Amino acid sequence: MDRRRGLVVEIMALLGLTWLLSSCAITESTTETVGNTVNASIKFTSSTSPGQSSSARDEQVYAFTAVNFERIREDMARGGGEYLTSLASLMGIPDSEQPAFFVLTRERFPTLFSSDQTTPEELLTRLDQAMGTARVGAS
Repeated sequence: MDRRRGLVVEIMALLGLTWLLSSCAITESTTETVGNTVNASIKFTSSTSPGQSSSARDEQVYAFTAVNFERIREDMARGGGEYLTSLASLMGIPDSEQPAFFVLTRERFPTLFSSDQTTPEELLTRLDQAMGTARVGAS
């Protein structure tokens, strides 16, 4: 009976430890997502401030793309998502044209990411070229 009680205590301890560790992982991931969203919001607000030069906006677009490159890649492959929406906003694409932008990134994904070695700078150059051809965000 004491052996059985010891086994139950050990199982409960393992379950508690598993729950505790999984809770920490969820909290960390949520904190990271909130932090990225806040940073994107700050950058977007700054990028749309009156009187700001286009080179400052380009720097913010590049910085956002470099920091969130893998997530943007995933969103482009799907044709939408939180990071792609933030990128479109930073690039000054009006809300009404963003669905077309999302389709463009999904359809041209193989060109935008022509290799596993594609850099954020290469992506933005190719994206700018694709948008010029498709006339997305030109208004």
